[in-house]
Amino acid sequence: MGAADLTSTTLSAALNATDRIFLVASSTGILAGDKIVVEDEMMHVIAVPVAGTLEVQRGTNGSAPSAHTIGTAVYQGDEDEFGPQAKYEGKYQTRAGTPPGGLPKYPVALGTVKRDALGNEYVFCSYANLVYAQLPVTISEVYDAAVLGTTGRGRVGVVAEEGSSDQGGWVQVYGRCLMQIGASGVSPSDAANGPTTLSTSVATRFYLGPSQSTPIAMGWVSDQGSTSDAVSRYYVNGISIATDASMGDVSLVTSAASHTGSRVAVFLNYPYIIYDERHGSSV
Repeated sequence: MGAADLTSTTLSAALNATDRIFLVASSTGILAGDKIVVEDEMMHVIAVPVAGTLEVQRGTNGSAPSAHTIGTAVYQGDEDEFGPQAKYEGKYQTRAGTPPGGLPKYPVALGTVKRDALGNEYVFCSYANLVYAQLPVTISEVYDAAVLGTTGRGRVGVVAEEGSSDQGGWVQVYGRCLMQIGASGVSPSDAANGPTTLSTSVATRFYLGPSQSTPIAMGWVSDQGSTSDAVSRYYVNGISIATDASMGDVSLVTSAASHTGSRVAVFLNYPYIIYDERHGSSV
C-alpha cells in the first residue's frame, strides 16, 4: 500500500480490559466496521452510539484485551490499512521496541508504509537478525531487514525500533534521522571525512565496508573518493548529510544497547545499493 498517515484520537478516560464502551476525544471519521488499535490491542468497532463514544469488540485479530490509560493514542483504519498480524515464515511476529512518533505499537502487515507527522516515511519489516536503533539495514523484496553485508543489491533503510530475529519493526526509508556509521578501516573521529567535518563543499558518499566489524554499518568518503579512501565499490545512493546537522549530531555511541560506533544526522531518500566500477579498488 502507499504511504498514509493513520487517523488517530485519544482515550478520554482510562480503559479496563473488560470495557466494551468507552469515550474518545473525537469519533469523527470512525464508523461501524472499522478497526482501531490502542497500544498492542486491536478492536473492531461495532457502533458509535453518540459522538465521542465507541462500542467495540475487544482483543481481535490475535491481540489480547488489556488496560489502557487516559490519553493513550487510538489509531483508526480499515482492514486494508492494518491487515492481519504480521507473519514471517508462518509464525506470528513479536513486536520489537518502541515505535517512532505517531505510529502504532500493534504489528501491522509486513510491507506496510506509513508517514509520521514530520513527513518521515517508514516500512514495517521482519528482522532477520539482531538489529539496533539507528543501524542501516538492507530490505529484501519480502520486507526482511538484515544487517549490511560486504556486497549486495537493493534497498536500504535505517532501523527505528531495535529488535532480534523473528521480531518486526519500523525501518525508516525517507526523511531525517540519526544513522550509525563506521566500517573496517574507517575511524569515526577521522576529521578528513565529511560526517565529522560536516563539509558543504564536497559530497559525502557512503559505502559498504570491505569486511564486517563493530559496528556493522557503513564507511564514507568525501566527494568521489579514491582507492586509498575505500576498497569497496558497493555504494549507497540516496543518503546525504542532513542540511541542518550540527557537530552535536556526530557523536560516539558506547551503550551496550546500541553498540559502539559513531552516528550522524542524515537525510534518507529511498536509499539503495549500487555497484560502481569507476571508484574504489578491486574487491
